[in-house]
Amino acid sequence: MSHINNKPNAPGTSVAHTTTPTRLLADLPGPGEEDTDAYYSQNHSYIHSLHETYGDEVVVSRKGQSVLFFRNPESVKSVLTSSSNFGKVWQTEGDSNTSETTDYVHNLLQPMRANSVFNMHGEENAKRRRGFRTVFLGSDSFAKSFRQEIDHGLLQWEQEGLGDVNIFQKTHNLIRNAIFVILCGDESPQVRDLVKDIFNESVNYFVERYKTPPCANSPPIVSKEDELLSNRTEIEAKKVVESFKAIVATSYPDGKNMPPATRTCLLMKMVSENYSDEEMAAMLVNVLIAAEEAVTSTLAQILQEFAYNPSVRNAALREAINQEQEILSGETGDLDYITNCALEGLRLFAPATLVKRQARKDTIVNNILIPKGTIVELCISSIHQNESMFPNSKQFDPLRSGLDHYMLGNEQLFMSFSGGERGCPGRHLALTILQLSISRILTRFDLKPSPSKPRWVNDSVPKFVVWPLDGIFLDLHRRE
Repeated sequence: MSHINNKPNAPGTSVAHTTTPTRLLADLPGPGEEDTDAYYSQNHSYIHSLHETYGDEVVVSRKGQSVLFFRNPESVKSVLTSSSNFGKVWQTEGDSNTSETTDYVHNLLQPMRANSVFNMHGEENAKRRRGFRTVFLGSDSFAKSFRQEIDHGLLQWEQEGLGDVNIFQKTHNLIRNAIFVILCGDESPQVRDLVKDIFNESVNYFVERYKTPPCANSPPIVSKEDELLSNRTEIEAKKVVESFKAIVATSYPDGKNMPPATRTCLLMKMVSENYSDEEMAAMLVNVLIAAEEAVTSTLAQILQEFAYNPSVRNAALREAINQEQEILSGETGDLDYITNCALEGLRLFAPATLVKRQARKDTIVNNILIPKGTIVELCISSIHQNESMFPNSKQFDPLRSGLDHYMLGNEQLFMSFSGGERGCPGRHLALTILQLSISRILTRFDLKPSPSKPRWVNDSVPKFVVWPLDGIFLDLHRRE
């Protein structure tokens, strides 16, 4: 394996944590050459098997270059919180699987637009994140509108028919409408249908596209067809931007009497700061893809857990009933058990299962000298299934300790939202949507196992994302 022979603390070497002696990558355990086909087809399960076999620090050789996998809390924290030493990496195979307009993303079903806020790097990314801080911390402004959209979506569930249903599909539509509140505030019902068809087409296309996993001889790429569909999606999203601007100009010409959700939403923020329509459209595409994929996957699996675990379901239901008046107002502060259900779901059913970083400079982490350019991969699924941190890790237990979406410590990790400056900025909003969705679904519906299909386990798209190929089926009935 490739490594450098710098002496510890040589000029230009950043020390994230150091005691003697310093180890080189060649000193770390691992299988030698990476099993590329297993990496692409088994994804996080393959990485978890490496950690279970070789320990919390594993190195493999990928195309002649060393790739480092960390699972121990101290090293993971060092990598995620040191943006000067480690930069975010979207792709799996470097620049060969992206284009000028479209980024392949290893831990999302769909590709992202390359010219958007969150795909930028360095100070440009940091500046934009700072500017949107009020949006991503705006749960209080959005919560009542979230609840209204969720209730409207649940009414549609009834109109579509209950019984033996694909709960994954139903939650997907529900969550998309809630995410649109973040984008367009209370104006979202007037504009979201403009992109409904293109986003449905995109999801269906990429599920089919990735049913067959890449392999060593055919690595993942952004094909011409992928790029064309992504380009079309942005074109349709631009219609949402134009319509939103027209509605705001007509309805609130002096800026007064604007609903809290509209005043706080992302498009309103971008309009006020004179972003171009093109960047706003690209941002809309990326936020909708990233947010709805993550929250949909987690919520559907939590609902499945409720169907198979009546004691947990009933405990959550009691809290939802007791707090119903507060929930109707969008208040979630007293939903202790339901919050734990949401956090435990994010731990056990982490929707995006791998985080990648690349060393910006020669760096020492936990006595390991990491050369500049080295890819470091952090498998969220394996971290959350580490028995030393989460005993009985495969059991859904809302009462377990360590369920804290801020947890990025030296002894324990909770990183469904990654962490550090490049972690998911929407974690507060995602948690609020999960809390309200769980509460309203349980209050209205009874959930039981499907009478015709077995419990869904892991038949998902072979990427570092949990997206069921054929849905998750439950028996859904109106609660009397």
